[in-house]
Amino acid sequence: MTLPSEKPATDVAAQCFLNALIRETTDWKLTEYPPDELIIPLDEQKSLHFRVAYFSPTQHHRFAFPARLVTASGSYPVDFTTLSRLIIDKLRHQLFLPVPLCETFHQRVLESHAHTQQAIDARHDWTALREKALNFGEAEQALLTGHAFHPAPKSHEPFNRREAERYLPDMAPHFPLRWFSVDKTQIAGESLHLNLQQRLTRFAAENAPQLLNELSDNQWLFPLHPWQGEYLLQQGWCQALVAKGLIKDLGEAGTSWLPTTSSRSLYCATSRDMIKFSLSVRLTNSIRTLSVTEVKSGMRLA
Repeated sequence: MTLPSEKPATDVAAQCFLNALIRETTDWKLTEYPPDELIIPLDEQKSLHFRVAYFSPTQHHRFAFPARLVTASGSYPVDFTTLSRLIIDKLRHQLFLPVPLCETFHQRVLESHAHTQQAIDARHDWTALREKALNFGEAEQALLTGHAFHPAPKSHEPFNRREAERYLPDMAPHFPLRWFSVDKTQIAGESLHLNLQQRLTRFAAENAPQLLNELSDNQWLFPLHPWQGEYLLQQGWCQALVAKGLIKDLGEAGTSWLPTTSSRSLYCATSRDMIKFSLSVRLTNSIRTLSVTEVKSGMRLA
């Protein structure tokens, strides 16, 4: 086994995991003598020790890593994979949790931890983000670590690494929308100030004018998040509509959009509109699909 370096280091994803644990449990203690340590007992023989860099009154605690596993035979540095496994195993036994559930949870925690580090490594300019005034797009793509009190704030199942790099704000990507020509009988919705046909037509004219030759009174142009568009094309009901000629895939086209912190809301500096799509991806802890109630609430606030 390769032991982690004992040189103190910051691990922001591990801090999110620990801060969530500290907030939601009481089975830990803070030493009263310097250097301050957070101690999490595992059983009567073992405990995890974390060097505290700053213990915050607002619970945004900071720790120096690696953690140490203290046993009857000695003290050893442990990496995040090991410490998270030990903590989850402890909770599983305490709370009688199903093994498959804990395995899935641990996998999401590790994926979130890896993605956070990948984003930090990819964003070589991240240290300069606080040194200048950011425009809206830069600010929306500057949240590299996610929720400070969540064990897996950057979980994004089922995105693979290539999809995460293209569609998540952490990597500062831009991409065009996926467009479809859809029979009007298959479109339902409401719009403020303009009727739905006018709204969709104006949006297409301003953001993908090269597709206007596909527009008619019966065939409307309809945009989707490109990942969601591909996902829907794999569903049987959608394939049936394509086979009947009620939906035509026009591919990606038009202006480039950047994902904001929510990932499914997209922004384009040259567009008068900002758009929010359903995204059948489990971001953090829930699949981000829009409900009718949510959409109508948004209209009331517009």
